[in-house]
Amino acid sequence: MGSKNLLMDSKQEISDIDVVVSKVKKSGTSFYWAMRLLPIEKRYTMFAIYAFCREVDDIADSFDSPKKKIIKLEAWTNEINNLFKRNPTTPITRVLYQFFNLYNFSKDDFFAVIEGMKTDSIQQLQIQDMTELLLYCDRVASSVGRLSNTVFGIKPEISMNLAKHLGIALQLTNILRDIKEDEDRNRIYLPKSLLDKHSNQFTKLSDITQTQGFINACEELADLAERNFSIASSLIAKCNRSQIRPVIIMLKIYHQLLRKIRIRGLQNIHSPLRVSRGMKLFISIRATIFNC
Repeated sequence: MGSKNLLMDSKQEISDIDVVVSKVKKSGTSFYWAMRLLPIEKRYTMFAIYAFCREVDDIADSFDSPKKKIIKLEAWTNEINNLFKRNPTTPITRVLYQFFNLYNFSKDDFFAVIEGMKTDSIQQLQIQDMTELLLYCDRVASSVGRLSNTVFGIKPEISMNLAKHLGIALQLTNILRDIKEDEDRNRIYLPKSLLDKHSNQFTKLSDITQTQGFINACEELADLAERNFSIASSLIAKCNRSQIRPVIIMLKIYHQLLRKIRIRGLQNIHSPLRVSRGMKLFISIRATIFNC
């Protein structure tokens, strides 16, 4: 089944698209601004990918027991299998199926996202070392990049590396932004080995945020994010920029967010930070008009 003129779609297909678009819009994500620039088939496919990610993320963030979360996530594993068997049963997977033949998706990338959400579903999470952190980044961010790059049509020799490095940069930025919120959910993504390296001994992470050791640990992650933003930018320079405007927009929004985190002070975890709607719009317009 390939793409069709949306005016010829059934009421069910139009209804499914409405469900997906509504979920993306309600999330308030930077993703929405970037994806609006795409041709209609790519746009709805990307909205469906994001809605899938939002759906499993909402499960991990819910107040359900860890056991119930795993059951719900396994149901999504079954649903992805249904999608690849060409028998989708949810609005999200039915929208993906409308355009399924246009893109060479890997089932493993969908499964990776689900595995990342299983990591977030345990009662109390403490990432142990950088190897574990980078695996987590791959599952919750780079895997989404691989799915997205398939839709954008990025050359395979660039796609994998771009997904890897931009995924690390985006996720580390999220981690540095959300330290307090994550701790409130019993999640510590700052690796124990990194905290130990800088002599951080603690019972509650927020008790040590004003120490130089904590700041040094966060600086290391921020520097790693910067390096990955730089590598991702160099890879984007090898692409047709008009083809990947959404990638450029996401990189610039999150890079701006990392700058704001550093200006605020990495230790000031009680001060929420977001890139403003106006700045997101400015970045989107600049990328659309000037390809930069």
